[in-house]
Amino acid sequence: MSKLFHITTLENYLEISKNGLRASADGYIYLLTSKANAAYVAKNQLGYTDNFGLLKINSEGIVKELEADNVGEITAFQQRRIKQDLIEAEFISLEGMYKF
Repeated sequence: MSKLFHITTLENYLEISKNGLRASADGYIYLLTSKANAAYVAKNQLGYTDNFGLLKINSEGIVKELEADNVGEITAFQQRRIKQDLIEAEFISLEGMYKF
């Protein structure tokens, strides 16, 4: 995959920019293959109501195999997950901060 993205809050981005992107409690890191539906996912799946940050992930930081995320939304074809503990900060950049 050439382009991968991750949705987060500004507060989380500040931590991620220093220490990298860590897996959630279930052991997965969740990614998008397109930023086209990021606002939809942020609002309807993650419950963000004000704003969100979109991180661009360099695929060189992906060391495990991507798999389809287990979601039923219309955006499922763009959602991936990876069973990886950490994506190092050097492979992550801020694509932008967005308001609803």
